[in-house]
Amino acid sequence: MNRVLESTKEKLRFFRNHIVEVKSVMKGNGVKGSELFVQDLLNDITVFWYNKHTKILQVEIEKDAIFYLAENASGSKREKVLLKLFEMEDNIKIQTLMKMKLFKEA
Repeated sequence: MNRVLESTKEKLRFFRNHIVEVKSVMKGNGVKGSELFVQDLLNDITVFWYNKHTKILQVEIEKDAIFYLAENASGSKREKVLLKLFEMEDNIKIQTLMKMKLFKEA
């Protein structure tokens, strides 16, 4: 939980028992980029993390999903993509946690 409270955020949203966080980072090549984290507050684990986008422009929370609009740059070409994240069913969550050897959380 402490990691969620650290550093400056660009965007911070809440989705059910999760915190959705977007922050700016410097990538290895010296280019500024965005990272998206989804942290499960009940189990204190990161359930989603992605840092390949050039910039995350917008995050919207709906009843059953998280939508985010991201921009990817390749040279002078800029492409926008809209992505949807939704919560897995309980049995899939348990199988995934077991594969990761997170038996306590499962």
